[in-house]
This record gives sequence, structure tokens and C-alpha cells, in this order.
Amino acid sequence: MEITAIEQRRPVRETPAQKLARESAAFAAGMVRLILLAAIVTPLLLASFLTVDLPIRSFDRLFDAPGLKPGLWLSVGGLIMTATLPLIILITRRFGGDEASRVVTASWGLAAVATFAELSHLAPSVDAQDMPRVSFVLAYVASAMLGQYAAIGVYDITRGGGAWWRPPLLATLIGYAVH
Repeated sequence: MEITAIEQRRPVRETPAQKLARESAAFAAGMVRLILLAAIVTPLLLASFLTVDLPIRSFDRLFDAPGLKPGLWLSVGGLIMTATLPLIILITRRFGGDEASRVVTASWGLAAVATFAELSHLAPSVDAQDMPRVSFVLAYVASAMLGQYAAIGVYDITRGGGAWWRPPLLATLIGYAVH
């Protein structure tokens, strides 16, 4: 019987400099991804802000009752805002709920900064009656953000089991209902 030597391999230890380099590269990659995704979502939010008071009157001729005309409640900004929710759900599907929440927060932050910068630029030429009420702006932003966060949460919780179409459908319906 021959005895063979067992070779014991030690795991390669990572030096602190290597660990710092690895974690810095992962952080940089995450930041670039966040910036790129926020750069996709932010223009939709800004377009929604700019067109929230433009009614869509194309469907008014289909309804005869004066109170049911879609031009009274349907706006271009509302339609653009509805396009952001499926985009957020796609981001959640690809990168997870945490990353999608970061993208929503960064996008809304960038949109707020851009809006305030534009308002400060336009302030001398804008009358007070041309500006929306603060309560309207807060309600619009809060409902849209909560709808997006709700869609992210619902999709993240319901995915992984059952039919493939159920999580995005539930997330979309609940996000729209919250909004």
C-alpha cells in the first residue's frame, strides 16, 4: 500500500489594496448603471411635468355627455407618466427592486433639480397665475412616486412563482391604482 501525500491548498488571500480596488470597481459600475438608467427615466418625468396641463381633446367627440369628455381629465403628461411605470417594472425585472428604487429616487431628484432650475430661470417672465398650486404639484409627485414604489414592491414580491405574466400585470395594476 502506497501512501500519497495530500496537497493542501490554501485559499489565496486578498490584500487590502486588492479588496479596495475590487470594491471600488463594483461601486463605479453600479454608479454608471444608476446614472444611465436615471438618464432614461428622467426625460419621461420632465416631459410629464411640462405637459401635465395639456388636455387631449381627440376623444371628446366620442362622448356626448358634457361631464364625460376625456379632455377634462386626460392630459398628455398623464399619458407620458403612464409610460414610466412599465419602464420601471422592466428595470425591476432586470436589476432587482433595490436598484429600481434607487433609479426612481435618482430620477425624481434629477427631475426636481431640473424643474427648479428652469423655474428660477423663467421666474422673471412668469406670472403667479401661470404656476400650478403647490398642493397640486405635491399631490402629483407624491402619487406618481408612490405608484412607482408600489409597483416595484409588488413585482419584487410576486415574481419567482406562477405564471410569467402575473407579476408584471399585478405590479402595473397596483402601481396605476396607487397613482
